[in-house]
Parts: sequence; C-alpha cells; structure tokens
Amino acid sequence: MIDEQTEIADFLRLKLASINLTAQTLAQAEDIIAASPLNGKDALKRLRREWMNDVLQRDDMFGDAIKSPNAKFLTWISTRVRDPFHVTYRAAEKAARLYSPEFANLMHFVRWRQEVAWAERMRGDDNDRIAVLSFLFFTSSTADPAKAFLGLCESYMLSMSAGGTNYVNHPNHRLTPDQILAGEGEQGWVPLFVGYAERTVGRQLVEMPPARFAKLAAHARNEERAARRRRSAAGIVARIRQSPMSRLPGLIFEAVRYRLGSNDLVALENAFLLSVEQGEVELNGSDPYPAFLRYLQAHSGDRMLPPEDSEAMRRIASIRTLNNEWLSGLSSDLKQFGGGDGRVLAKWRMQVMRGDREAPVDPLVDYAFFLIERVTAGDAGPL
Repeated sequence: MIDEQTEIADFLRLKLASINLTAQTLAQAEDIIAASPLNGKDALKRLRREWMNDVLQRDDMFGDAIKSPNAKFLTWISTRVRDPFHVTYRAAEKAARLYSPEFANLMHFVRWRQEVAWAERMRGDDNDRIAVLSFLFFTSSTADPAKAFLGLCESYMLSMSAGGTNYVNHPNHRLTPDQILAGEGEQGWVPLFVGYAERTVGRQLVEMPPARFAKLAAHARNEERAARRRRSAAGIVARIRQSPMSRLPGLIFEAVRYRLGSNDLVALENAFLLSVEQGEVELNGSDPYPAFLRYLQAHSGDRMLPPEDSEAMRRIASIRTLNNEWLSGLSSDLKQFGGGDGRVLAKWRMQVMRGDREAPVDPLVDYAFFLIERVTAGDAGPL
C-alpha cells in the first residue's frame, strides 16, 4: 500500500515537473492579473494552482499543456481573468456526483451567475447585515468561486430538505444577471447566497464590534455604487462607439470654432471615452454630450500628428470607394448642408486626394467637417 502511494506521488511529481513554468511566464502572468478584477494578494499563486489542478486531472488537458506549458498557461490566464466568477469543471463534476448532473448543470450555468449578480447588487442594501453578507459572498465568489459554488449547492439542498419552496419557484429566476444588476425583480426576495453567507460568517458578524460592522456596511455600499457607475459608464461608452458624437453637426460646429480638424475631434472623443471608462470624467446622468463639450473646450489646443504616409494612402484608397450609395446613408442633417450632392462629394474627395485636407481616420466625420466649413465660410452655394 505504501509502495503504491509512493508510486502515485512520484508520478504526480513527474507530471508537475513537465508543466513547470518559467520566471518570465510568471512575471507576464502577474502583469495580466494586475490589470484585471482578480488582482490581489496571492492571486497568481491561487490561479496557478487552479490551472495545475485542472490540467493534472484531465488527460486531454494535460496532453495539450505538456506540449507548451508556458504558452498554454498564459492563454488560459488571459481568458480566466476575464471571467472572475469562473467555476472550474472539477467543482461542477463534484456537484454532479453529490447531487445529480441535472442539478449541477442548473446551478453551474444558471443559478450561480444569478446569485453572484444578486450579491453584487445587494451590497447596496439599506439593511447593514444584508449589505455586509452580500459583500462577503461577492468577495468569496471571486476569491474562491469553486468553494462558494459548492456552498450554494449545499444551501439549496438544505433549503429543500427543510421544506423550502419559495426559492425554487420564484419568478425572479427568469431574470438574467444583467437584468438583476439593472434593478429588475420582485421585492421581498431572499436569494440563496444569503443563507449560505449566514451559515459561514453569520456568527463572526454578531461578534464584530458595532463600529467596525457599520464601517464594513458603508464600504459595501460604496463598492456597489462604484460598480454601478462603472457599468453605467461602460454602457454609455459602448453606445457612443456605436454612434459617435463626433459625427453630430452641433459638435462639429464647436470643433470648427476651435479650429480643430476632423482627426483632432475623433482623437479627442476617443480620449474622452477612455477617461470616462477609467473614472477620470464623471457623467451627470446618461447624456454625455455636455461633459464632452466641456472636455472639448479644455483640450481645444490639442492636435493630432498627421498620419504616416502608408496610413494616409490606406485612408485615401478607402475614400476612393465612396459613392452615391454611401451618400444615400447620410443623416438628414448632413443632407440639409448639401451633403447628398455627388458633386460636393467629388470636391471633398479631390481635396483629400490632393493633400489639401488631411487623410481622415473617419471619412464621415471629415465629410461633415467639409460641409460645415463651407456653410461657415459662406461657400455653400452652387458649385
């Protein structure tokens, strides 16, 4: 028996040695983690252990990893940090063994993400205890998602054995995580994670000094507010990237007044969006237009360097393909400035091709600039 255990231990040591990682790989992994939501004490150690355990317990994964362990680990960790709540297949398989495959799949693919979303949202609850329990569970869902997941599975079964049916049949189960975070759902709902958190940390909270408990509750609410602001900012940024403000005639009039070019305006818009994403620019409400106007005024002296010759030629080649079909898709605002006229398009295109206008990064923005410059210069009459 001892010899058999020794053989197994030796075999595992050999397998571990075959997927050993270099110091350079670990340094790269540290950089990846540092720029992610999983950044924290011992994060690399924990994630490396998770990867090794996954690889060692699946022959197909091990066979793939052994070919190039450093590259495979960096690929894995780059994906892993984008999903902070990832539950390893080992935890899901354990739930399937303990309960049933159907239950494990339900919890793994549906309920787990819902419960995490409820915890993230309920950190802002008015009740101090709920706010703290939510905060602690949410923290554990990133620090050790497998443990938190299995704890939820156990809590579900305990609830069922006690005759609980409210959780199982509640209409809030129809909500997606995004809908939960957006504030949807029936009131009076007690998610499963609350019972799990009570079982694991409830006694410690009772023994915690009141001042420290109140401070922790305030911290939980601050974290929730900050996350809500980030989600709101991300939504606004995504909307603007889909429909850039730099294409709005009113904004272009302002840019022309500041003697900015179309490339300057596009660059300033991108810088503004980055500042919004990083929390450097606060938005009041969901309309970013006033904030961008202020940003534009503050940075009106900024200018973009002209593009390299190769990039300019690439842009010009793209502009040559613009035709009447492209004109038909212009907004009614630009058509009011004569933008729908093919002769106007030809004149603008010629100026770009001759180098009279800097090759634009966004042809639509530069064409709008051209139209508005004609209006402001009183040159919008017959060609």
